[in-house]
Amino acid sequence: MLFVILFTYFVVLFGTGKYVFENLETDTNRIRLLTATIVGLLWPIMLPAIMVSDLLEWMNNEE
Repeated sequence: MLFVILFTYFVVLFGTGKYVFENLETDTNRIRLLTATIVGLLWPIMLPAIMVSDLLEWMNNEE
């Protein structure tokens, strides 16, 4: 599951990156670039939080 999420993220980021950088004069592409940047900065924070919450839930179910 984690591999699928990361693979999709990288495909979206690098797949649209070249196109977005070539056409930055349009507002849509500026928004896409901003969104990809925000998601890229949030992933390292969100991923451990998701894993920790899953781990805690699993530990609570074991008891």
